Amino acid sequence: MAKYVALLRGINVGGKNLISVTSLVECFSAAGYGDVRTTNRLLERLDTVS
Repeated sequence: MAKYVALLRGINVGGKNLISVTSLVECFSAAGYGDVRTTNRLLERLDTVS
């Protein structure tokens, strides 16, 4: 089974472009994706992850 990751930039920053987590989950679920999960983790530099 394939797994997909959506990296969203510039939403919910500084009170602009607000999208609720619930709305994101509903949107991806309605598009046919199952087991939709969200996180607030930020990776600043991928090359330092071992």
